[in-house]
Amino acid sequence: MLELLIYMMIGIFYTVYKLKELKRYEIILVSVLWPLDFLLNFIKLVDSVKNRNRQL
Repeated sequence: MLELLIYMMIGIFYTVYKLKELKRYEIILVSVLWPLDFLLNFIKLVDSVKNRNRQL
């Protein structure tokens, strides 16, 4: 039960942090599925680094 509470608190704080970037329906999804959002942002970061290295 404590793990679920910690998970939801992290999701709420992360959603508040990204509040200006999110649309209304995304707020609920990100607060619950924030690990997937971290993963997608990491994948975008890796792709951008790969593209920069190709250009050099």
